[in-house]
Amino acid sequence: MVWGLGALGLAVLHGVAARHPHRRFVGITRDPLRNNGFPPNVRLGDVARLGVDDAPVLVCVADEEAEVLRQYLVAGQLDLGRAMVARNNRRLFHPAVLGDRLRHRTVLMVTNPVELMCARLAQTAGCRAVYGVGMQIDAERYRDVLRAGWGIGLGADELPVSGMHGLEAIPVLSAVPGLAARIAAPPWPVVCDRLHNAARTDRLNWLLQPQRLAAVLSRLRPEPDDDPYRRLAIAAQALAAAEFNGWHPPVHRAGGHMNALVDSWFTTERVRVSAACQWPPAGGAEVFLGGTLDLATGAFGLPDLNATELERVARQVESMRALTVAVEES
Repeated sequence: MVWGLGALGLAVLHGVAARHPHRRFVGITRDPLRNNGFPPNVRLGDVARLGVDDAPVLVCVADEEAEVLRQYLVAGQLDLGRAMVARNNRRLFHPAVLGDRLRHRTVLMVTNPVELMCARLAQTAGCRAVYGVGMQIDAERYRDVLRAGWGIGLGADELPVSGMHGLEAIPVLSAVPGLAARIAAPPWPVVCDRLHNAARTDRLNWLLQPQRLAAVLSRLRPEPDDDPYRRLAIAAQALAAAEFNGWHPPVHRAGGHMNALVDSWFTTERVRVSAACQWPPAGGAEVFLGGTLDLATGAFGLPDLNATELERVARQVESMRALTVAVEES
């Protein structure tokens, strides 16, 4: 099931239904009578169609989320944008009301902030098999800017990410020997020039508003200048800002990752998601963080993190707790 048929939900539902014609899919929408040219193995319904069963559901409910994020991202006020998105989406998604229909399902959460929504669903609906989606595109953006700004090419499985997609995924640089030093080495203006040049050529040919990349890079600077994590985060923010045009970043990029994730669910592979774990790792409270889920066994694990990465994750956990309190009180 795909719940929420905006641009991304429509792309995912069309994609997975076409590639899996022997399976049946349901689209949950506020307008179940509309016709979007779906194949015969798709039918539409409203929330009541969820029923009480164990079919997995991909939650793409959102209220102009991409437009809000784009405006605040370009303005350099991403924290304010996240808070507004959280408040808007919270009004749309009511897990307490739908608890009986979600409790025994696997839920893949696309609605942002992903980790906040996952925690809310787990706590209020008692849903245990809930996973956040987004780490795949975070990892791809990091690989894109490494290639464009530093000339470093990495394979899809070489750079793990952790932390929170709903805040800012943390690249696990310690997983690649020498990578942090290579990111810190060139002067930051040189990296920015390389990214500008890539945005003006076919190396980043999917960017819809390449001028925004320059705007973000001119406003944000890593502090300290040679901090490899901050450098990579700013470059990825600039790339994300340039991807947006109107309501959403290129659907083929985001939708492609969602389609691949659904495909993996049918073949029981290992996938990158956010899932519940303890933080601190030794007996802490339950939080949702990015790691790898083994679909065959159900085992979830965080990547190995060095001291710097552990500290960054800890700061994100506190930021998400503060955001959760602010949203619940609004």
